[in-house]
Amino acid sequence: MFGKRINELDVSDIQRLIDEGVPESAEVEFKKTLPANKGEDPWLSGEGRAGDKARNEILEEVVAFANAHGGTVVLGIDESSEKPPRADAIIPLPKCVELAERLRMQCRDCIEPQIPLLDAQGVPTAEDGSGVVVIHVPSSRLAPHRHIPSLHCYTRRADRSEKMTMREIQDLTLQVERGLAAIEARFDETSSVFINQIPSYFQEAGVRVQATLIPMSPIRMERVYKNE
Repeated sequence: MFGKRINELDVSDIQRLIDEGVPESAEVEFKKTLPANKGEDPWLSGEGRAGDKARNEILEEVVAFANAHGGTVVLGIDESSEKPPRADAIIPLPKCVELAERLRMQCRDCIEPQIPLLDAQGVPTAEDGSGVVVIHVPSSRLAPHRHIPSLHCYTRRADRSEKMTMREIQDLTLQVERGLAAIEARFDETSSVFINQIPSYFQEAGVRVQATLIPMSPIRMERVYKNE
C-alpha cells in the first residue's frame, strides 16, 4: 500500500497489512483507536469531535515523521505483542472519511510551520462507513516542525516518536538550510547552462523558457516507473 497514492487505497490494501504482518518502523505507525484520558474518545461515542488527547498523540506522530524521513500513520489497526509490533487486525473507526478530514484540518491548525503535501484519507472497510484513517507525512524541507499545543518538536527513532533535544533542533535547522542552499545553487547552475545553449533564433525572438524540477522530498521509484 505504501507504493500507491493515498487516495487510491482500498480495503484490500489495508487487509494486506494484516496478511503480511507489516511491522511498525521508522516510517510506519499503527494505532488501534483514538486515545482518551478516561473512557473512550468523544468521536467513538458519536459526539462528532476528537478529544484533545487523541489529537495531541496523533499529531505528535505526524510532527515526528515530518522532522525525520517521512512516514505513514494508520489509525484503526490493532497490533501484535511482538517487538516491534506488527499489524494484527482491523478495528474500524466510525465515519473514517470525515475523521480523516478533521485530523487533516487539525494538522494544519496545530503544527507550525504547516507541513507541505501532508494528506489524510479515510478508507472504509465496512458498509456503515467505518474503517481506517491513513495519514501520509512527507519528509519536510520546512523542518523543524513544532506541535503547538505542547510546544515540543518530535522526531522518529526506530519505531518510536520522541521529543527532540535542543541540539537536534539546531542540527536539523542547519541541515535544512544547507539543503535549500543546494537547491538554489542547482537552479543557478541550470539557468546558466540554459542561457548558453539556447539557439540564436530564440534569442532574436526574445522567447526563453526554462523548467527545472527538483524533488522536495524523496520519490519512490515505484511511484514513478510506468506511472502516467
